[in-house]
Amino acid sequence: MPHTINKSSHQILHVLTYHRVLDKHDPLQPDITTKHQFSFQMGIIKRLFNVIDLEEAIIQLKENRLPKRTIAITFDDGYRDNYTTALPILKKYDLTATFFLISSAIQNDQWLWHDLIIEGIRALKTATIDLSSLGLQQYPISNDNEKLVATQEILRHIKYLPEPQLKQFINDFKSLTSISNNTRFMMSTSEVRELSNEGMGIGSHAVEHYILTTQTPSASRSNIIESKKSIEAMINKPVVLYAYPNGKEKDFNAEHESIIKSTGYLAAFTTCYDKISLSCNDYALPRVSCWPSSRIGQLLYFIRLAWRVR
Repeated sequence: MPHTINKSSHQILHVLTYHRVLDKHDPLQPDITTKHQFSFQMGIIKRLFNVIDLEEAIIQLKENRLPKRTIAITFDDGYRDNYTTALPILKKYDLTATFFLISSAIQNDQWLWHDLIIEGIRALKTATIDLSSLGLQQYPISNDNEKLVATQEILRHIKYLPEPQLKQFINDFKSLTSISNNTRFMMSTSEVRELSNEGMGIGSHAVEHYILTTQTPSASRSNIIESKKSIEAMINKPVVLYAYPNGKEKDFNAEHESIIKSTGYLAAFTTCYDKISLSCNDYALPRVSCWPSSRIGQLLYFIRLAWRVR
């Protein structure tokens, strides 16, 4: 659509969040977008919105020259399907996106801790799993629905454990399930560089995917600062955008915001649902997500989003 400048002071930006783009529906991750859904959504976005690079969108917002119906697309974590599946679709529609990376997972080909839980439960052939030795309970896992419930319950119980306790839980869980994490889930450094060379934005999502408020002050500081250095070394470009791990309001505090600002980041993003305006805190910016599974639901979602900033 034409890039009409919104000359009023009511500048509005929506930042759309994704994590993965799967080849097909995953019963253990039912909210994750499939490639068919993603392609359909990108086609709608191409027609309804002005899609621009996230860093440029923030700059234009501050300068009061953001086009009407502007949206930016983001991905969190750095999964390999962002490169193999999402990138070709973005290129098909001539769209850009920004990818927030977990630097240690990229550099060391590591699974994120929540993937170890999901894939550990998925691989089990038993009717139950007994986690009473880890402070939880016995869960039925004889079918996909039971495995989904068990996975969600386990993740809910452990997500906010202090970092050392969470690491210990994951190590103990791996011993119980004997999971072999040989499949590569995350992008390689060369794939990240190719994304960057294709004109995609690259941001930081921390060194490791631990919620900042579950870490010690020194650990959270390192998580913020060292990821920027590592990713800048990967792509040989400045990294000026940050996305908080998990990203809820209780997952970071004013001290984290101060560290992010002093480290040289232009802005930081949460997963709190809302639009961005000039009145927003630059280091606690909200984003939006598209949850409807049906095509009509997805279409209506984006029409409503566009209507809000007409």
